[in-house]
Amino acid sequence: NNANGLAFDTKGLLLAAEHEPGHVTRMREDGSIEIIASHYMGLRLNSPNDIAVRSDGTIYFTDPPYGLVNRKAELDFMGLYRINLKGELFLEAKYYHNPNGLAFSPDEKTLYLALTVAGEILALDVAENGATSNPRRFALVSRPDGITVDVVGNVYIAGVNGVEVFRWDGAYLGTIISERRPANCTFAGEDGRLLVITARDCLYSVRMPIPGF
Repeated sequence: NNANGLAFDTKGLLLAAEHEPGHVTRMREDGSIEIIASHYMGLRLNSPNDIAVRSDGTIYFTDPPYGLVNRKAELDFMGLYRINLKGELFLEAKYYHNPNGLAFSPDEKTLYLALTVAGEILALDVAENGATSNPRRFALVSRPDGITVDVVGNVYIAGVNGVEVFRWDGAYLGTIISERRPANCTFAGEDGRLLVITARDCLYSVRMPIPGF
C-alpha cells in the first residue's frame, strides 16, 4: 500500500504510514495487519507519511497529500496527529505546507517537524500527556524530508542539498553530501553509530562519531 514512514512501537511491532489507502497500520507478531488510524472526524486521512514513537508508546504521524493520486482529499488541511495509549486519535495542528519528517529530542520534550513546501523545520514543545504546543522555527532547509537525532541532540535533516546537521540550539554544523538526493535517514548498527541514508534508488551509510538516539 505504498508504505512510506516506518517505526517500531514499544512492543517491537512495526508501524507503517501507508500512502495509498491513507492508513497508519501495525503489523502484529503473526503477520496480520491492524489499522490504527484511517479517519479524522469521520473523514479519511490524506496520505500518512512519517511516524515517531515516544518511549511511553504515544504515536505521532504527519498527513500530507503525497499519496492522493487515485482519490480526492476529504480533509481540507494537512495535519500532525497523535495516537494516545488508548488508541484515540488527536489532531495536534493543521498545516498547509506538507508536514513530513518527525523526530524527538533525546529528552523527548521537543518534537521536530519538517514542513517540506515551506522549507522549514519546526520545534514543538511536548507536554507530559503528549500534547504539542509552541511551534517555532528551528532551521531552514530546502525541501526537507526525513529527520533523525543523535544522543547529544544534534538534528539530521534530509533535504535537497544532502543531510544537513544542526546542533540542538539550531546552529548549523555541516552537510553530508550524497550523489543521490536523500529522502530519509536514521541511525543503525550494533553501536548505533551507522547513519543510514535512503535515496530514491539506493542506500548510503556513514560511520559517525556520535551514536543515534
